[in-house]
Amino acid sequence: MQWSDAPILGNYSAYGILLVIAGIFSVLTILQGIYIARDSQRNLGSWYVYSNLLMLATCYFMLLMGYGFFVIAIPRFVHDITAFIIYSTHDQNRNRDVRHNYIYRWLKFIPIPVLFLTPILAIVLAHTIQCGSFYVDLLLGFGRSAVELNECPFDRYYQAPVASNGISPYMQVWAQIMFICGLFHYHIEAFVWKREAIHRHSVSFS
Repeated sequence: MQWSDAPILGNYSAYGILLVIAGIFSVLTILQGIYIARDSQRNLGSWYVYSNLLMLATCYFMLLMGYGFFVIAIPRFVHDITAFIIYSTHDQNRNRDVRHNYIYRWLKFIPIPVLFLTPILAIVLAHTIQCGSFYVDLLLGFGRSAVELNECPFDRYYQAPVASNGISPYMQVWAQIMFICGLFHYHIEAFVWKREAIHRHSVSFS
């Protein structure tokens, strides 16, 4: 028996209670979203809000059906795609005439428009940070030495570090740093795209 199936408060399980709570917040969010969509000055803005509300309802339906993978995958996919569109459009508009960004200025020799260069740089940077976590954790003593891992000079670098200090190999120092940066990223996005923010000078929302 899993913890979520354990009966609490009589005949109710923790999982059932969480489902009800999630349903209540989903309904409240949908009602609030419908109210906000009415104030949009463009139909595109209203449909944008409605599409997000539809995604929320879909994810809750998947949760009721027991498809936990889609509950996470659907908003994750939509978030990444829309984020690339917004950031790429912003960077393209801001650096169209003059490249204000130092990175784009240094990479001016690459014959790729900023619109496409932005997601490429983001993917490369994310992959580098993720792979670099292995080396950082090794240097901090969170795994065995590279010599003990494998005799092959290439395969050994792709093995997860073995915890030697009681910490789970999935929660090493660098993994925790990335997790904190991820939470900080959501905090920044809460105000960076507000109406009077400097980022809104190069991209508009409905």
